[in-house]
Amino acid sequence: MRLIVELDGDIIINAQPDPGYVHRGIEKIIELRNIIRSIPVIERPSIIDASNLNHAWVRAIEELQGVEPPARGQYLRCLLNEMNRIMSHLYWLSIYGVFLGHTTMFMWPLGDRELFIDLAESLTGARITYSYLVPGGVRRDLPQGFAEEAIKRTEYFEKRQCFIWRVRWGTRPALPAGLSP
Repeated sequence: MRLIVELDGDIIINAQPDPGYVHRGIEKIIELRNIIRSIPVIERPSIIDASNLNHAWVRAIEELQGVEPPARGQYLRCLLNEMNRIMSHLYWLSIYGVFLGHTTMFMWPLGDRELFIDLAESLTGARITYSYLVPGGVRRDLPQGFAEEAIKRTEYFEKRQCFIWRVRWGTRPALPAGLSP
């Protein structure tokens, strides 16, 4: 962004903002690409939450084309989006730990994030930007053993949250019935 400034000596008389292209020019980049080839480009501006950004793009295309993905495809999208959301929150929490100068608060969430990155990789074939959501559904079905591994990792992570909470806040959180730190 630039400011067009009118001066009278050292005094600013007028300032006109000229935002221009304050984004990455995604629209221009994908102008000459087909829909499938545009998907990886759409994910890049928000690498930390790539699947959710891509979901909005794919849904817009589906609505324009009058396509409704099958229920299983919608469930798999939701699964990846929720894992991606957890990963982005853990990334934030670890960066927060860096700003606080709290090494444990940096390492634990970043390590726990790997649980979900590995799951996403087994589902999509990629660790960070997936290109998994496509108009009409997803690129592939669940790999064999995915459900069992996801349950195991989720149960582990539920228990880890209590430790992370205690390290960060120094207190024991109020827990749902059946969960103990």
